[in-house]
Amino acid sequence: MSVSPNRVLEPYGGDWTIVKLVVNNKYSSAFTRILRDKPEPDRRFTLWYFDGLAGSGEVHIKDGRFAGRTVKGSARLALEVEDRQFDKIRLVDLKQANITDLEQLISKHPTRDTQVTKGDVNELVGDFVADLSGDDRAFVFLDPFSTEVAWSTVESIAESKYCDVLLMFPASTVRRMLRRIGEPTTEHARGLDRVFGTSSWKDELYHPPDGPVLSEDFEWLESDEGFEAIVGYYRERLIEIFERVVPLDFPLRRDQMSPNTQMFELMFAASNPSGAELATKVAASIMKKAKRDTEALLAEADDLVIGTWDDALVSEVPESNYQPELL
Repeated sequence: MSVSPNRVLEPYGGDWTIVKLVVNNKYSSAFTRILRDKPEPDRRFTLWYFDGLAGSGEVHIKDGRFAGRTVKGSARLALEVEDRQFDKIRLVDLKQANITDLEQLISKHPTRDTQVTKGDVNELVGDFVADLSGDDRAFVFLDPFSTEVAWSTVESIAESKYCDVLLMFPASTVRRMLRRIGEPTTEHARGLDRVFGTSSWKDELYHPPDGPVLSEDFEWLESDEGFEAIVGYYRERLIEIFERVVPLDFPLRRDQMSPNTQMFELMFAASNPSGAELATKVAASIMKKAKRDTEALLAEADDLVIGTWDDALVSEVPESNYQPELL
């Protein structure tokens, strides 16, 4: 394993984590393969991979079919793409422990143009897109734990015109911030403005009560559509700024039997006017297959496993009886 020997493990995720990593990896491979000799064999695009919340390079899975196992993270998967390789890889994270592990990881690939930067993706993405030109194409992965990614960051990626982005939208956190009854707190309202890039969510995601209100606590009521309305509103915001957005609903749930356990929504958007149609077509194909046949996707994911962090968990989860968490 690549993590520092004294590192305190932070187990996280389940089958939905595996699904997002496989989708990311499949699109990375498709992205570099399709653009391998573009625009011309003797004048190829420089292909970039940018991971704004890169983690440590590996994930210690807490729940589900892969519980107790350590799997390759997005940064390591990007380094292992072979046909063709990314020309430049940029990895960003806020935690010093993750930075240390990433630096150890890239030291094993000394010939690759890979840089690790400690910092906030919202502050650094502007520098990244400013470095891009018509000779570049970039695949951006944004995988926050919560609401770390500001709308201004997403907007910068869209305005670059050279980026495709795979984004984990934190649907569960946003719904908790919205509250079911009563206006969100000032702090939460400010956070929602930051995530959506506007305060119009107040009109889109809340509706007035049908009858007379008995107190100020009942001034706002959440829209009956819940997750569907929240995700749909954010997707519409993406459509406003990107050339194309995959219209597929792709919820990542903690419990497949309960629609109220959605954690994230996996979304894809493309900003390049000439390449957006093909990019979204390829991404949609990968995502539709992943959603339609999660069992097959998880069966493919054995290649992600690089070890175990808790052998007891591995033995306690019989694969034949486990139900995947993604609908």
